[in-house]
Amino acid sequence: MRVNSKKRIAFKSGFTLIELIVTIAILGIVLTMAYSMGDFGSTSFNNGSAKSDIQSNIRIASDYITKELRYSSDAVVLAEFPTTPYPNTNYIYVGNDGILKQYYNTDITNISGNTSNNMITTLQFQIKNSKTVEFNIQETYRKQTFQLGSSTLLLNIGDHTLVNGTGAVIAYTTEPIITNINAKPVQAISITAPLNSISINGGMLQLTSNLTPTDASIKAVTWSVDDGTLSTIDTNGLLKTITGIQGKNIKVTATAQDGSGVSGTYTVTTTGLSINRVTSFTIVSNYDCIFNGVGTLQMRVSGVNPVDAADPTVTWSIDQPSSIAIIDQNTGLLTAKTTNSNIIVVVTAKTRDGSNVTKTKDITINPKLTSIYITGGSTITRKSGLKLSCYANPGGNLATPSIGVSQLKWSVTGSNSANIGNDGLLKIGNVWGITLTVKAIATLNDGTNITVNQNINVQK
Repeated sequence: MRVNSKKRIAFKSGFTLIELIVTIAILGIVLTMAYSMGDFGSTSFNNGSAKSDIQSNIRIASDYITKELRYSSDAVVLAEFPTTPYPNTNYIYVGNDGILKQYYNTDITNISGNTSNNMITTLQFQIKNSKTVEFNIQETYRKQTFQLGSSTLLLNIGDHTLVNGTGAVIAYTTEPIITNINAKPVQAISITAPLNSISINGGMLQLTSNLTPTDASIKAVTWSVDDGTLSTIDTNGLLKTITGIQGKNIKVTATAQDGSGVSGTYTVTTTGLSINRVTSFTIVSNYDCIFNGVGTLQMRVSGVNPVDAADPTVTWSIDQPSSIAIIDQNTGLLTAKTTNSNIIVVVTAKTRDGSNVTKTKDITINPKLTSIYITGGSTITRKSGLKLSCYANPGGNLATPSIGVSQLKWSVTGSNSANIGNDGLLKIGNVWGITLTVKAIATLNDGTNITVNQNINVQK
């Protein structure tokens, strides 16, 4: 059989040029799509890995800062890392390279590593409570922000109180943890509150922990609630409701932080009734000053509104370290500790009922006396006596020599039958219709004399 030669040639010719171009184009599209998918997957993996690193860094840094501050004996918030750091003082801050750092006695170590050149790290510390430091770590990566806030109670602070402030650097001193065989662990905890109910939708109630023994070595407790969907409680025992469900029981627990495992509970019931909270009050005291020698000045609150407030009590604090003065946070008894003159102490009173009403009053420690005045009267009858007293301005009775006056001398002129003793007791004989002039001279500790005269009329 004879085969047609033209058909045989067409069969052997293969792909045409157009077919080849189309094939190459399709292959290019397929390869491009495969590369794009691979690149997207790689980018997503790298971004996810970077985010995971950042979140891990934040958690590690937060745990480290909490551990460092927990056993500190003092802490101060600073705006920036000092040019000349204090010896034996720790500092935590963000360096110029964006890495969290710790400084101690000329040694600088990194708390966490820098996960990316595109990362921005910020650190903020805040002291709002006399013994608690709050902090917030924030890292921004490719316009996404990750942050973690926390707070820690300083367990070794004792009677010292922290100074309120906000800044990017914390300076603190650390004392070694000492195992004391004479330490007193907490044996029991009871919880008290002005009420056993709390209003719904943002109602607040201040709870107080009472430890047995009262002189336990570590008095700090950790607060918690059994159902976080109903309420929250902060580190100071302030309970706040979240939802509007009435008739629900909230179980509050206070657990000792000394490792004893002792805890106490208190049950609060949610109610729709509103609770009267403090809207205003004033701080009062007998004087606007206090002397180191006298020692104490009782601070009080007055004019609490409304008068039927459920909890009219306040918590007291001051803005000075314990070397200057201390104040009992419950009773408001202020005690001066320094012998320096003209030190201003800002006394703060804050309500406990959750209304957060705060008032302040300035008290001068060891003020420089500027004048004195005599009290007791301006008239005396013949053959009688009149008890006079001399007061400082500002200050108290000059009969108390420890308020900055080393000596108080009395004298009287106007009649030979008149005399006055060192105690200010003026006596007059059988004369009348005359005017006596009583003089008091106060000699200050620095040698300065302050004099005051007062006329006393003698009547029949």
